Amino acid sequence: MKCEQNPSTTTHERNPAFLLQEIRELAPRYRSLQYQFAALLELVHRHQYWRSAYKSFGEYVECEAGLKLRTAQELIRVSRICAEHGISREQVLELGWTKLALVASKINEENKDQILKELKSQSYTKLKRKYRSRKSRRSAPQTISMSPVVAAAIRLAAGFSQSDDVADNLDFVAASFLYTVRQRSQHRPQWN
Repeated sequence: MKCEQNPSTTTHERNPAFLLQEIRELAPRYRSLQYQFAALLELVHRHQYWRSAYKSFGEYVECEAGLKLRTAQELIRVSRICAEHGISREQVLELGWTKLALVASKINEENKDQILKELKSQSYTKLKRKYRSRKSRRSAPQTISMSPVVAAAIRLAAGFSQSDDVADNLDFVAASFLYTVRQRSQHRPQWN
């Protein structure tokens, strides 16, 4: 899909002060639209509204929204967690989408208030260190023997997920596998 850019907003001949002001004015709208966009994607995905014109949700988001499937899945995941735990649009805007996405899978009814408080008071870097280290402390270090194919898949996934965490990349491989299997099962001929 080819995207056209407005040349007036991409030229470097504009006044820097004007550009900085324009960004300041657009920032709140961007954050608000991100929340709304994620909620709409979740509805389209849940009700499969994309099926009328596309073979897959991945094709839909790439053509219509210019997103990769993994990005859309992450937006949907965070949107669902917010809805499930009653995290309001205003709270998401105040806390920041990136911070919330980092810890969303850790939120439950018992720890929700504590995590939301941490999101307000701590930087993304601090939160990442804390929640990533929890993940690695959860189980004792294990030596896992991987086949060359699995190791290669995890290395390849690292390029797409942009993470050095083996668990993240294994999740990515598993999600991609499930997606592929589901797509193939939808197109399998029915034998009678």
